[in-house]
Amino acid sequence: MNGARPIRHARSGVIAHPAQIAALASPARLELVDSLHTAGPTSIAELARLLGRTPHSLYYHVRRLQQLGLIVAVGQRRAGRRREAVYDLPARPLQLRYRAGRGPAAVATMRTARALLRLAVRDFARAIASPGVVTEGPRRALWCGRCKGWLTGAELGRLNAHLRAIALLLGRGRRRRGADLHSVVFASTPMGVRGDAG
Repeated sequence: MNGARPIRHARSGVIAHPAQIAALASPARLELVDSLHTAGPTSIAELARLLGRTPHSLYYHVRRLQQLGLIVAVGQRRAGRRREAVYDLPARPLQLRYRAGRGPAAVATMRTARALLRLAVRDFARAIASPGVVTEGPRRALWCGRCKGWLTGAELGRLNAHLRAIALLLGRGRRRRGADLHSVVFASTPMGVRGDAG
């Protein structure tokens, strides 16, 4: 044994093992987890339709996510003359838990952050090319920006509460009449500069 933490199923909703975090550095796997989150229990064929991919291109990623406890097989259902496996997340919501530093979990988390931001850029590029996308007003659907400011500990607590509320709002959303699929990616980072006045 090399002292690494054993990999546990993410039934608690916590993704903490470096191997689990590293698996999500793949945009394809991130999309699979996101799709299961929004669609609920789904077969590989249905996931392929949602993602615009072939089922064959997803089997390896589904198997790897299942080995790491990030998705689970929840049953089977009939698809024509055959039966197909149905997959879901082990818990909702799933949340990355990581420590700062230079260890394996921090390195894996940085790779996953890069993959998240790459997906955000791809999604933004696709959306901005759509002539009907709303870019102004209260029903604005496309938004990209960066905010920077000085926050006290209490203000940082308020920021985190707002971000949790956004994640909860999106996490509860399900496919239904009148609902469009949306994605929000954010990175909140301290800048390493203190604002103490002399």
